[in-house]
Amino acid sequence: MKKIIFLFLPLFLFSKDIEVQIKGVDSTLGGNLRIKLLKAGQEFPTEKNPFRKLLVSADKSEFVFKFENLPESDYAIMVHHDENSNGQVDKYWFGMPKEGFGLSNNFKPKFSRPNFDDVKFSNSLQTITMNY
Repeated sequence: MKKIIFLFLPLFLFSKDIEVQIKGVDSTLGGNLRIKLLKAGQEFPTEKNPFRKLLVSADKSEFVFKFENLPESDYAIMVHHDENSNGQVDKYWFGMPKEGFGLSNNFKPKFSRPNFDDVKFSNSLQTITMNY
């Protein structure tokens, strides 16, 4: 019995939860929020194969949820308000999103796409304010 406990003990020592608060969602636009959690070492930004993802109806202005039992690492979060529910980030011809978005650390890109270092975090709480 002691061996079984010893084998599972590292899973509890090396896992963490991340609480995410999303504020400023324009719920009058309808659609969905697509939340993507990316782990250090993954391509960023990406619309494909995030480490974890959530899809919720954008029916209120604030959301709180958790990503649980994550390995210790740096992470980044991308939030996309898919207003027309087409499953894509609709963009202007110059690459800026037409729909609402939010990034961890409330990073706001100016003239180029963010890189992982701009939005990475290692703490267990992220508050993200949407940009429209």
